[in-house]
Amino acid sequence: MRWRRCLGTLFLTGMFVGAVAGADQKAEPPDAQGQRAAAKLVREVYADDVSKAKRPDERSALAAKLLAAGVAERKDAAARYALFVLAREMAADAGDLDGACKAVDEADRVYRIDAPKMKAEAAASAGRAARSPEERLMFVAQALPVIDEMIKTDRYELARQVNELALSRAAGDAPSQRLVAARVQRTREAETGYAEYKKTLATLAQQPNDPEANLKAGKFLCLVKGDWAGGLPMLARGADATLKALALGDLASPDTAERQASQGDAWWDLGQKSSGTVRAAYQGRAVKWYQDALPQLPAGLAKARVEQRIKIAGGGDQAAQKAYLTRLTPKSAETGDKGLGVNKYPHNPSKKPVLADGPVEEFLAAHAPSSLTYAIPAGSRGFSARGMSMALKEIVFVVKVDGKEVYRSEQLDEYADGVAKISVALPAGAKEIQLITLDVGGKNAKHSVWCWPCFER
Repeated sequence: MRWRRCLGTLFLTGMFVGAVAGADQKAEPPDAQGQRAAAKLVREVYADDVSKAKRPDERSALAAKLLAAGVAERKDAAARYALFVLAREMAADAGDLDGACKAVDEADRVYRIDAPKMKAEAAASAGRAARSPEERLMFVAQALPVIDEMIKTDRYELARQVNELALSRAAGDAPSQRLVAARVQRTREAETGYAEYKKTLATLAQQPNDPEANLKAGKFLCLVKGDWAGGLPMLARGADATLKALALGDLASPDTAERQASQGDAWWDLGQKSSGTVRAAYQGRAVKWYQDALPQLPAGLAKARVEQRIKIAGGGDQAAQKAYLTRLTPKSAETGDKGLGVNKYPHNPSKKPVLADGPVEEFLAAHAPSSLTYAIPAGSRGFSARGMSMALKEIVFVVKVDGKEVYRSEQLDEYADGVAKISVALPAGAKEIQLITLDVGGKNAKHSVWCWPCFER
């Protein structure tokens, strides 16, 4: 009640000017005086929560709580804005850039704000908070889509700032460094291309059907900005016969799995003739059509090929969404014979596990029974892996989160392929995960392997 009375006082005394936006219009943020008063009140109401949130995971959980309160608050614009701001600050201070950006997105949905600038500021705070190897790895993963968004909105100065932050936090991790370097290159290409694109628009203003101008503008929008909706009509009017045909094919909206897969194949084939960011863009367009087709494709080689190509195209950004445990240091490791193997098999270092879709490059191997404990990086939303054995399959895989069992497999020999597919949702604020293998048979040689073990943001 005190919360409502105080907010009512703010409203009646006119200490803010913003109001919750209607369906088709955003509101102005509260004025400076209104923001200060509402921020003071919000911090007073949540003072106990803020004082108790010491660890990054606790701050991240509090940010999610504040964000939910802001979304639910519909009557008091100043309070709502203050809740979004505090949620962003708490998440960023925890190194949870993803959570901070969600708070900015909610504020942007209601208020007229400079969302890219606010995300850049959140990235600066989150980058400073990322100290441990796993925190730095997660920050890089969360920074990449922020850079992409800034490129998409032509905020190249901000993109460069976040690129620099990501490069500094990626130091020492070669896969992350490669991903950030690709974003640096893309930022340069986009910024250079944008200047030419503006000149091309001037030509199109006078000659809307000019083939060369349409080709240049369409390629910039599709291949550099990723704006296929805006660029495809231009490519369809462009001077390149191959791109014209592909664009017309997309605009015809194929509606069967066979036609969708065929359209994907055409983009894929064009990508095979290109390199660098252009190749990635063509492959990305192919994947769009492959994903549309996949649910209706019958089992067989054609479907397997589509699945393989989706995997190949996504591999370049794999670490942008996943933080592999193979690159993190366990808090503890209790294993059987010969200890823990990281990307090597302790009993035969030259041997690697192989699944139906190919060799496994990222894996943890330990003789069962075993127990591996890892800190959960801030911002993680899930854990996934595939459990297998290099020998006998009398093994059960168990996952515990903060001491609570959240997953238990069948004995491996109960599965047709001998592989347990593990996927666990992580609650906000989860602190640690325990990966356990149980020896449930009477014989030795229980060589358990966690394949592709990763936290997912």
